[in-house]
Amino acid sequence: VDCAGVCGGSLTLDVCGLCDGDGTSCLVDVTVSVDMSQSGSGDIADGSMVVRLVGGDWNAMVGMGDGVWSYTFSVAPGDYYYNFNQTGGSYVPGVSYEDGDALSGCGTGSYGNDRLFTALDGQNSTTPTVCWNSCDACPDIILGCMDSSAYNYNSNATEDDGSCVTDLSGFAPLFFSEYAE
Repeated sequence: VDCAGVCGGSLTLDVCGLCDGDGTSCLVDVTVSVDMSQSGSGDIADGSMVVRLVGGDWNAMVGMGDGVWSYTFSVAPGDYYYNFNQTGGSYVPGVSYEDGDALSGCGTGSYGNDRLFTALDGQNSTTPTVCWNSCDACPDIILGCMDSSAYNYNSNATEDDGSCVTDLSGFAPLFFSEYAE
């Protein structure tokens, strides 16, 4: 008996549970995004940043500006594993995929770089934007001198701005006068 109750019939339930459905009535949109601004990869060319559901085809992500790339999957409710690639779906050692060791708090799969989202019935959703090789959002960039031996070292800096002063020989000596006193 098929799903319509016909003996010897060929109708089946689709992924949405409808008899002879086309599998689209229950699809929801889930948007994933990755921030590449602090990845050290420089500017990423259009078509190079891609994402896929594990076992599926690569999908070109859309640059949202400021190094953030996004893609929206239309899927049936359920759990899905996905991963990012920054070389258009090809493999370049140490570059293409996120490092599974860096994703130990959120990655899974054979290489530890598969992420998970859950699509809920009837609810479109957006996953939080993650930083490349991280389980979290990218930290704020604080420009400053990151050389601890420099006179103007900034312990709060997250990105060196080239302003470090390590040699004072080019500066004039400072003269204090007590004349005003």
